Formats: sequence, structure tokens, C-alpha cells
Amino acid sequence: MAKCFKCEKNIGCAVITDKDDDLWEMPADAVHFQGGNNFGSAIYDSMVDGVTVEVLICDECLTSNKDKLREIKVK
Repeated sequence: MAKCFKCEKNIGCAVITDKDDDLWEMPADAVHFQGGNNFGSAIYDSMVDGVTVEVLICDECLTSNKDKLREIKVK
């Protein structure tokens, strides 16, 4: 079980599995964000030390805060 980065709501896996890693690949009602190669971050810069950041944000937090987003970059 993992928690939403914003509200700390419990997030489970979207499929029945016995592997904990599957939760991060297929979260139920949430989105998995990965960061790395973040030039300029003093905390997470995999180009320097190999450390990355991964967070889960539940669909409810994304939906309730979508109007507050300042910038979205979509490719």
C-alpha cells in the first residue's frame, strides 16, 4: 500500500498481484509521476547522483486541483 503525495490517501494496485513493485506501475485511481535528470534540483538530480523521485497522486487530488495548475507541458 502506498499513499497519495498530496492528501496521504491509501492507494492500492489496479490489478491483483503479489509483487509490491506492480503498485507503482499500475496504481488504482492514481497517477504515477517520475522525475529524473532534473538539472538544478539540489535534492533530485539523477544526472549527478543517480537519485530520482517518484510520487503517486490520487485522481481526486488531480481533479480537485486541476484549475490551480500553473503550467502543464504535454508531448
